[in-house]
Amino acid sequence: MTFKVTEINHRCWPNEALVGQALGTFGLSIEQVQQSLRDFVHAQAVDPNRGFQQNLAEALKQHLREFLGRAANLRIADSRYSPKLNEEADLALGPNNTGPRLFIEIEFRPNVKEIITADMKPFKSYIESAKKTPVAGGREMMEIPDEEFEKVKSMFFPDTTT
Repeated sequence: MTFKVTEINHRCWPNEALVGQALGTFGLSIEQVQQSLRDFVHAQAVDPNRGFQQNLAEALKQHLREFLGRAANLRIADSRYSPKLNEEADLALGPNNTGPRLFIEIEFRPNVKEIITADMKPFKSYIESAKKTPVAGGREMMEIPDEEFEKVKSMFFPDTTT
């Protein structure tokens, strides 16, 4: 079975200019990211013991690592968002292992969705202030102190009443 990206629908959050600027710090553009997805083709045999999404995600991760790494001279970097959260991206690329990184998440829902998040500096204090709290079912919930939430929220939703 062969998989190929046939259509790309994207949105940039919080807006296209900021995402373009963030990608630009890595020597990349939105168009290059889209092209890397258009160029992805993966042929695989059906494996009854493993869901095709698992194989497809690994192949896409390898493709993005090679394509974007070659396009902007990036290498694999530490994929942890924060040492305190113990959470990591599927792939992280950067000019070195510890500096600014391009975090890439590959998720499958009813549609394939690639979430690409660039340099997390504005969110560093927000992320590091998070505390994990166990909840039912063995899962964890992130709790963010109100003052950190308000600080990050104000970056995207400035008070326009004054």
